[in-house]
Amino acid sequence: MSKIKPLGRNILVQPIEDDEALSSSIVLPDKEKDGTPQKGKVLAVGDSKEIYSEIKEGATVIFRQFSGDKVALKGKDYIILDAKKDVVAVIE
Repeated sequence: MSKIKPLGRNILVQPIEDDEALSSSIVLPDKEKDGTPQKGKVLAVGDSKEIYSEIKEGATVIFRQFSGDKVALKGKDYIILDAKKDVVAVIE
């Protein structure tokens, strides 16, 4: 079985698609929904001490649009991000 283990300060994230309507009931036009999702669930964390303690497996993070490296494994899409450079917030 293949498994992705990020190295250093990298993290493995499964992108989460945002709902079409925001909490304020604003519906985004189709052209605004193009691009990489900016929210994801952390599946694995590298071994660097530079990674903030809030960024751990199971956390939901917000990351910079178009950042990271996209990878596919067994038909699922993932993103490998630099935890220091690409992640801007953790959703609690």
